[in-house]
Amino acid sequence: MSSTDFHLGPTPTPAAGALAGKGIVVTRPMWQALPLAQALGEAGAVPIVFPAIVIEPNPAVNLLDVQMRLSQCSRAFFVSANAVREGLMGLATFPSNVRAYGPGPGTAQALQACGATTVCTPTTSFDTQGLLAMPELQQLAGDRVMVFTGLVAGASGKGELAAALHARGADVEVVACYNRRPPDTSAQGVEEMCTAGRVHAVVLTSAEGIANFWNCLSPSGQATMQTIPAFVPHPNVAVAARAKGFATVNDCGAGDAALLDALTNHFSKEHSA
Repeated sequence: MSSTDFHLGPTPTPAAGALAGKGIVVTRPMWQALPLAQALGEAGAVPIVFPAIVIEPNPAVNLLDVQMRLSQCSRAFFVSANAVREGLMGLATFPSNVRAYGPGPGTAQALQACGATTVCTPTTSFDTQGLLAMPELQQLAGDRVMVFTGLVAGASGKGELAAALHARGADVEVVACYNRRPPDTSAQGVEEMCTAGRVHAVVLTSAEGIANFWNCLSPSGQATMQTIPAFVPHPNVAVAARAKGFATVNDCGAGDAALLDALTNHFSKEHSA
């Protein structure tokens, strides 16, 4: 492992708000971290980007062939914004006859950016269980569907989604269009900023990302990180963060807007205390 790999985000906009000068560690994959880092910088915070998951295309998948078959489906499911980005890379036009499904607002936004005209997200919870609870997905006999997902340690993720759709009668094709792996580097740079008192919050967006991030920290870095408030998008991620010993875990809901609101509210209360 090389010594460190982290990136300071955009230069903060001069501001007097609750986030002014606050160092916020963002552990999302790089391309997903950048829009959030930009928004944090605009709010006066200091974004510290450490991608705890590295996303790479799966060379075993012929995307051109997959995308040609996509128009023959009635529905397509994308387990994340990464699945959208990697699965639809180079696609000129998203087929208008295909209903696109994603587990939350981030995936939906990515689908809309790729030209999907009918994008469906759950209302009960922003996850696989929420998707499977949608009334229109209870009976799928005769439906041909694709599930765009990724590989983690060589195994396809979100297998329960594909299995459940198949059990409901759908003809399911799983497209593992990307690989997810831990970073090759330590988080020494983040640790040094923590020790210097320049880190005030950490954004953790998946249990996998938490595990990877934890493994990149030294034992002393882990102990210091446990004292930093963590902000997460889902109860399952909150459970994973608490299991690592984070003393303060804020479940703020999915989406960048919810995250920014939670961070602002947290530091507003801290300032007024």
